[in-house]
Formats: sequence, structure tokens, C-alpha cells
Amino acid sequence: NTVAFAARQATRYASVHGSTATYVCTSTDIQTLVRKEIGTQSATVTTTWNPSNVPGSTVKVVVSVPLTIAVPWVALRSLVIGGSSQVTVLQ
Repeated sequence: NTVAFAARQATRYASVHGSTATYVCTSTDIQTLVRKEIGTQSATVTTTWNPSNVPGSTVKVVVSVPLTIAVPWVALRSLVIGGSSQVTVLQ
């Protein structure tokens, strides 16, 4: 839930910080926002604007976070947790 929520928050932010906004966000801004939201620097964050960041376009944020599960008497398991969100750019 946390990873999906972070992706959603990032697309909301990007949708109101498009090409006509006072502050235009970048992929780095989105990455910083997501990593802060989920509390890890190991998250991979991909932001894509289609076709660009002008109003009416779409912005998609895909987040993946590696997770290692440690349970006594069980071998370590590695998983990747992911989430994504896509919205229309408003500004």
C-alpha cells in the first residue's frame, strides 16, 4: 500500500507542476518525493510524460522497491514490491 500510495502522490504532484505551472517538476523531483514518502533510497522510480508535460498529456510514475524478508529458520527471500499511477497533467 505504501508503494502504491507514493506513486499516486507523485503523479498528483506532477499533474499540477506541468509546463504551465510556476514551478515545473522534473523526474528527479518525483524520485525525491517518492523516496521520502516510502523512507528508502533503494526505490527505483520511473516518470514518463506522454507526449510531454503540457496540460492534457499524461504522467505515469512506476515505483519498485527491493525487499528482503528474514524469518528465523527460513532462507532469506528477496521480493520486489511495485506500484504505479497515471493521471492527466492539469497545469
